[in-house]
Amino acid sequence: MSKALHGLVDIPVRNVRHDLADSLKSYWYGGDPGITAFYNTLSIIFPHAEKMVIDSVKYYENDIADPDIKAEVKGLVGQEAVHMREHHSYNKEMEALGVDVDACEKPFVAYMDKLREKRSPLMRLAMTCAIEHYTAMMAGRLLEEPEYLKANAPDEQFDMWMWHAAEETEHKGVAFDVYLAVASGPSAYFRRIHAMNLATVLFSWFMVRCIYMLLKKDGKQRSLKAWWNVFDLMWIKPGVLRKCAGRFAAFYLPGFHPWKHDNRADLERWRQSQTLTAA
Repeated sequence: MSKALHGLVDIPVRNVRHDLADSLKSYWYGGDPGITAFYNTLSIIFPHAEKMVIDSVKYYENDIADPDIKAEVKGLVGQEAVHMREHHSYNKEMEALGVDVDACEKPFVAYMDKLREKRSPLMRLAMTCAIEHYTAMMAGRLLEEPEYLKANAPDEQFDMWMWHAAEETEHKGVAFDVYLAVASGPSAYFRRIHAMNLATVLFSWFMVRCIYMLLKKDGKQRSLKAWWNVFDLMWIKPGVLRKCAGRFAAFYLPGFHPWKHDNRADLERWRQSQTLTAA
């Protein structure tokens, strides 16, 4: 692994808390049910994905000789633990408002359980690399163009999602560094490619299913406008997934590393905004 792609940023654990109860009483993203359901779906999925990230990386903790990577693993685990706590709180607030979170997350949880039972530790780590790349891509887009969320979200939602995006960016290379340290050769490459293909199909289905269920709660599952607005967000304006196409394709290159897309300037802009706010 090239040192130029290692240890580019520090990974601090920020023990922050977000009070989202009031915002969740309405369609908090600009009054739009579809995009609100999209973000709420991410919150439902995140705690289970983050637990797998922690477990799969910590499994190899004692096999890592590089003290810098060990320190980065500690930072990743700490950040993901806080993310889990905050999204559990987010999801509890949705449950209090009548959202059947258990039903929404059931197939995702079942798949995570199957992954732990049936797949090897290396395959679970490869899946973690794929999941982390997805979150890093979307986090990167949010850091690059925060104005869309800023214009449509209440301050508490904006602050929470920007904080999460920044920390996903800070630790975006850690799982991949661990994977490079414990896996090598053609099998390592083809394993992570298989993991990305699997993650793409499964997470697309989980997301669409959960958005449908959240819209159905309010009788809006057949609203063409709601679904169009989600499509618009992803593929037209701002086009989150469209603008991530190159970064997604980069994962399939043999020499891929998450930090080959160097977005430290976007991350630093968010960090500076936090410094100014604190002052």
